[in-house]
Amino acid sequence: MVNPSISKSDIRLATWAGSLYLLNLLLIPGLAFLSLIYLYFKNKDNCSAFVLGHLRQNLMAMVASGFAIVGVSTAILLLGGFDSPWAWMVMILYGVTIHATLVFLGIFSVVKSGNGEPFQYPLLGGFWK
Repeated sequence: MVNPSISKSDIRLATWAGSLYLLNLLLIPGLAFLSLIYLYFKNKDNCSAFVLGHLRQNLMAMVASGFAIVGVSTAILLLGGFDSPWAWMVMILYGVTIHATLVFLGIFSVVKSGNGEPFQYPLLGGFWK
């Protein structure tokens, strides 16, 4: 059920933030990241707390997911060695698992924003309110 106290334009903007997060993970990394940064800086001073919360949460989650996927996968390969099949197995298993988890959380964020509800990412959500 959609929250009637949140305007349709606020819901649309918050849903865009979550959609850009998913686009960054699934289709157009980099371009979606820059688009979300642009959206944040364009709207941060003149939007509702609901929209600002979704913009901040998705931007923070996007940065953290980049570190989680690229940084940890690189560390696994560097520590395990490029020649080690075990390092590759662990890296691929980690990459698929964390990526699926981040996509699931992104979908949850879009659904919550579409319903006019606030959303906070687990573990990271409390750092930037």
